Amino acid sequence: MRNSDAYPIPDPVALVTVLNAYISSGKLHDACQFFEQMPLPTRNVVAWNVMISGHAERGHYKEALHQMSKHGVKSSRSTLTSVLSAIASLASLGHGLLVHARAIKQGFESSLYVTSSLLNMYGKCETLHAAPQVFDKIFEENNDKKRHPKDAGV
Repeated sequence: MRNSDAYPIPDPVALVTVLNAYISSGKLHDACQFFEQMPLPTRNVVAWNVMISGHAERGHYKEALHQMSKHGVKSSRSTLTSVLSAIASLASLGHGLLVHARAIKQGFESSLYVTSSLLNMYGKCETLHAAPQVFDKIFEENNDKKRHPKDAGV
């Protein structure tokens, strides 16, 4: 595959591996510079998840999510789980509510991983009154799948 300048597009897996190496070694600034130099087609959801996780581990999740939204990349379950983990460690309820809204909007609210992260976040933010609503959504989705197995892809 070639881009418009007739240079080969690097392997996205190799680029994400390098990106992850920068982040794993604590070089977030270098990772950001490397990411900005990556060709647009290689900045996929996996690359964004690596960046989101790296930022989230250092408490910079808001900027990373803003950049991801600005460039039109949708969050994945993995993205939301990483961000919710960071929010939980910071006990930042306001940001947690925003991410919960994003999970609902993208249809991830009934995902086991996202739900676990939401419950953890609400617990760390000492907002356990929201937990029953999160649990209710899981059971509602599960019961719908049992009643309508063809619709659930079973």
